[in-house]
Amino acid sequence: MQEAGVDPEVYIDNELYPIPIVTRTDIPHEIMLKRFDTENTVHINAIEIEESAEKRQSVTEGHRNSLRQKFARLAAFNWAPAGNGDFTPVKAATGAKNARGYKAMTYEMVMDMELAFDELEVPTEGRILILNPLHAMDLRMQDLNMYKAFYNENKLFSFTVVRSSLTPRYNGTTGQKAPWNAAVAATDAPSSLFYYKEAVARARGTVDMYYRLNDPEYRGDVVGFNMRGVATPVTGKYLGAIYSPKA
Repeated sequence: MQEAGVDPEVYIDNELYPIPIVTRTDIPHEIMLKRFDTENTVHINAIEIEESAEKRQSVTEGHRNSLRQKFARLAAFNWAPAGNGDFTPVKAATGAKNARGYKAMTYEMVMDMELAFDELEVPTEGRILILNPLHAMDLRMQDLNMYKAFYNENKLFSFTVVRSSLTPRYNGTTGQKAPWNAAVAATDAPSSLFYYKEAVARARGTVDMYYRLNDPEYRGDVVGFNMRGVATPVTGKYLGAIYSPKA
């Protein structure tokens, strides 16, 4: 992929001829696909006969759900900035203590993030907010009518809103994103994610099923699933987060 280079200069009342000629230098980016494999599951035929349940279908759907959830969690983790930066505003919530003991998210903080995106000149079309359910509860407690309005429209100020509990955790003391699969810590802070849709890349391939039918050892079927995909920032810019440290 190519990130466009610097746009050309514009001259006002130009008196210099010939007008200078420059070459735009684009920045190349390489995005590597990851492979997702589910652990294999055995489906014993005799059990399904005894239970009179369509367990085979349930098993296969469980594999697909696991792949979808793992991919979504990885996407949210990768798209969340590691910490506060010039192009990646990361802010700590400052509201009162909520029912879970964290500092609450407020509408004012969402407006502050909108201002940060405005200052970065991020286009308003394509701004996304992945709203953590805990933060959704905070906003509902702050103003129920306002919450109902944006919940019905999936739009809060200039952000299109998607609710998800798969957003990453931040260190509530340092403001840094917790490592992938890090153990739960007392300093963990739930977060909501903000990003510009053109600043991230996502591609998910077809889901392939691998199976061994009528296995003589298990007297049933052994199945597993595989998928290739990627979810990553493209340039590392125009990403943001609000996290709630312990109150």
